[in-house]
Amino acid sequence: IFGEGRVDHLVLIGTPNKGVVGQTADFCSWLGEQLECRDLQEDSLFLNKLNRGALPSIPVTNIVGTGCMMDGGWGDGTVLLDNALLEGAQNLVVNGKCEGSVNPLHLMLRDIDKYPQVYEYVLKGLE
Repeated sequence: IFGEGRVDHLVLIGTPNKGVVGQTADFCSWLGEQLECRDLQEDSLFLNKLNRGALPSIPVTNIVGTGCMMDGGWGDGTVLLDNALLEGAQNLVVNGKCEGSVNPLHLMLRDIDKYPQVYEYVLKGLE
Protein backbone atom coordinates (compact mmCIF):
# COMPACT_ATOMS: atom_id res chain seq x y z
CA ILE A 1 0.00 0.00 0.00
CA PHE A 2 2.75 2.44 0.96
CA GLY A 3 5.36 1.29 -1.55
CA GLU A 4 8.78 -0.17 -0.98
CA GLY A 5 10.56 3.09 -0.22
CA ARG A 6 13.95 2.37 1.28
CA VAL A 7 13.29 -1.29 2.00
CA ASP A 8 15.86 -3.58 0.35
CA HIS A 9 14.72 -6.95 1.73
CA LEU A 10 11.69 -8.29 3.55
CA VAL A 11 12.22 -11.12 6.05
CA LEU A 12 9.17 -12.78 7.60
CA ILE A 13 9.35 -15.21 10.53
CA GLY A 14 6.40 -17.45 11.38
CA THR A 15 3.93 -15.22 9.54
CA PRO A 16 0.44 -16.66 9.04
CA ASN A 17 0.35 -15.56 5.40
CA LYS A 18 -2.83 -17.49 4.65
CA GLY A 19 -4.35 -17.20 8.11
CA VAL A 20 -4.84 -19.26 11.24
CA VAL A 21 -7.25 -22.14 11.76
CA GLY A 22 -8.21 -24.70 14.39
CA GLN A 23 -7.32 -24.05 18.01
CA THR A 24 -5.23 -21.01 17.15
CA ALA A 25 -8.27 -19.35 15.58
CA ASP A 26 -10.61 -20.62 18.30
CA PHE A 27 -8.53 -19.26 21.18
CA CYS A 28 -7.16 -16.13 19.50
CA SER A 29 -9.71 -13.80 21.09
CA TRP A 30 -8.73 -15.03 24.56
CA LEU A 31 -5.12 -13.97 24.04
CA GLY A 32 -5.35 -11.24 21.40
CA GLU A 33 -7.40 -8.31 20.28
CA GLN A 34 -10.70 -8.91 18.50
CA LEU A 35 -9.81 -7.01 15.31
CA GLU A 36 -6.44 -8.73 14.89
CA CYS A 37 -8.04 -12.11 15.52
CA ARG A 38 -10.72 -11.39 12.92
CA ASP A 39 -8.10 -10.33 10.36
CA LEU A 40 -5.95 -13.43 11.02
CA GLN A 41 -8.79 -15.86 10.22
CA GLU A 42 -8.02 -17.99 7.17
CA ASP A 43 -10.98 -16.60 5.21
CA SER A 44 -10.79 -12.99 6.39
CA LEU A 45 -11.32 -10.08 4.02
CA PHE A 46 -7.96 -8.64 5.08
CA LEU A 47 -5.94 -11.77 4.20
CA ASN A 48 -7.87 -12.40 1.00
CA LYS A 49 -7.17 -8.85 -0.14
CA LEU A 50 -3.53 -9.06 0.93
CA ASN A 51 -2.98 -12.37 -0.89
CA ARG A 52 -4.57 -11.09 -4.10
CA GLY A 53 -1.86 -8.48 -4.44
CA ALA A 54 1.59 -9.04 -5.89
CA LEU A 55 4.67 -9.42 -3.75
CA PRO A 56 6.94 -6.38 -3.64
CA SER A 57 9.71 -6.26 -6.22
CA ILE A 58 12.31 -6.65 -3.46
CA PRO A 59 13.57 -10.04 -2.23
CA VAL A 60 11.19 -11.70 0.25
CA THR A 61 12.50 -14.38 2.61
CA ASN A 62 9.85 -16.30 4.52
CA ILE A 63 11.09 -18.36 7.48
CA VAL A 64 8.55 -20.92 8.70
CA GLY A 65 8.58 -23.65 11.31
CA THR A 66 7.26 -27.19 11.29
CA GLY A 67 7.40 -30.20 13.55
CA CYS A 68 4.21 -29.82 15.55
CA MET A 69 1.07 -31.81 14.77
CA MET A 70 -1.84 -29.39 14.65
CA ASP A 71 -5.48 -29.33 13.63
CA GLY A 72 -5.27 -29.97 9.90
CA GLY A 73 -1.61 -30.96 9.57
CA TRP A 74 1.93 -29.99 10.50
CA GLY A 75 3.05 -26.53 11.50
CA ASP A 76 4.79 -24.54 14.19
CA GLY A 77 2.13 -25.06 16.84
CA THR A 78 0.38 -21.81 15.93
CA VAL A 79 0.43 -21.61 12.12
CA LEU A 80 -0.01 -24.53 9.74
CA LEU A 81 2.95 -24.98 7.42
CA ASP A 82 0.69 -24.70 4.36
CA ASN A 83 -0.70 -21.41 5.68
CA ALA A 84 2.75 -20.00 6.37
CA LEU A 85 4.31 -20.72 2.97
CA LEU A 86 4.23 -17.76 0.59
CA GLU A 87 4.17 -18.23 -3.16
CA GLY A 88 6.90 -16.20 -4.86
CA ALA A 89 9.01 -15.84 -1.72
CA GLN A 90 12.12 -17.76 -0.75
CA ASN A 91 10.52 -20.14 1.79
CA LEU A 92 13.00 -21.54 4.32
CA VAL A 93 11.70 -24.22 6.68
CA VAL A 94 13.00 -24.83 10.20
CA ASN A 95 12.27 -28.29 11.59
CA GLY A 96 11.71 -28.21 15.31
CA LYS A 97 9.33 -29.38 17.99
CA CYS A 98 6.65 -28.05 20.28
CA GLU A 99 7.30 -28.14 23.99
CA GLY A 100 3.61 -28.04 24.88
CA SER A 101 0.88 -25.57 24.06
CA VAL A 102 2.50 -22.87 26.20
CA ASN A 103 5.80 -23.05 24.29
CA PRO A 104 4.97 -23.76 20.66
CA LEU A 105 7.74 -23.74 18.09
CA HIS A 106 6.14 -20.54 16.77
CA LEU A 107 7.42 -18.66 19.83
CA MET A 108 10.64 -20.62 20.16
CA LEU A 109 11.79 -19.65 16.65
CA ARG A 110 12.98 -16.39 18.21
CA ASP A 111 15.33 -18.24 20.58
CA ILE A 112 18.68 -18.08 18.79
CA ASP A 113 20.29 -20.54 21.21
CA LYS A 114 17.61 -23.12 20.51
CA TYR A 115 17.17 -22.45 16.78
CA PRO A 116 20.35 -20.82 15.41
CA GLN A 117 19.18 -21.81 11.93
CA VAL A 118 16.62 -18.98 12.05
CA TYR A 119 19.41 -16.42 12.54
CA GLU A 120 21.37 -18.01 9.67
CA TYR A 121 18.26 -17.79 7.47
CA VAL A 122 17.78 -14.12 8.37
CA LEU A 123 21.36 -13.39 7.35
CA LYS A 124 20.87 -15.40 4.14
CA GLY A 125 17.73 -13.39 3.38
CA LEU A 126 19.59 -10.13 3.82
CA GLU A 127 22.47 -11.06 1.49
